[in-house]
Amino acid sequence: MVYQMPIHMKNLDIDGLNLRIEQKLLREQAVDILRDAIISGALPPQTKLIERQVARMLGTSRIPARDALLALEREGLVINRNGARSVIQVDEKEIKELYLLRRTLEPMAVELACEHATPENCAPMLDQLNRMREAIASKDGMAYRKSDLDTHRAIWVLADNSLLLRVLDSLMKSIYMVIVYTASIEESWQVTMASHQAVIENIVRHDEPAAVASMRQHIDEVFERVNLVKLKHFTN
Repeated sequence: MVYQMPIHMKNLDIDGLNLRIEQKLLREQAVDILRDAIISGALPPQTKLIERQVARMLGTSRIPARDALLALEREGLVINRNGARSVIQVDEKEIKELYLLRRTLEPMAVELACEHATPENCAPMLDQLNRMREAIASKDGMAYRKSDLDTHRAIWVLADNSLLLRVLDSLMKSIYMVIVYTASIEESWQVTMASHQAVIENIVRHDEPAAVASMRQHIDEVFERVNLVKLKHFTN
């Protein structure tokens, strides 16, 4: 007996099938590997990152390597000067300046946020807190870092001061860079969530003094962790 292939299989148009490897997953893996290499010091500050060399190092084509470098540029870990990419150089002076600005401006934002706190206005902050909780439970570093930054920005928006928001937005890349460094200490994730929760709960209660104190304590804790990491891989 001769097997007869069904007619619908004989006429199958394979151009309509999508069986390709998910490029996005490859890019995300490349981002994670390069980020870890930068944070660990395997790629020291000012290391030149030439696309073809990065692709060869990762064992990929140039497309995921290029996408990963662009993603790390957005995070602030890679800088691009006239088309030449390199690992960012961070010094203690910049970290101290950022600490002073955040300790001045973010408590101000919290103070104003308490004045504008309504159940509807507070919803974005609470949503970000839930996202952080979910990220910690799933050990999703990327989601954790994003929720950390987005929680702060939700507070800035609630402050309802456009000039203050623009100033804080201008610091966003540096703030995220610090988040990336401190997030390398996974044990600190729960501490960060707890301090975020304290700030937000005090804002919701319109408890301005407690909210301001909570934010200052949070910023102090963040920069204590920066000192713990010491940025030894990012300074001369």
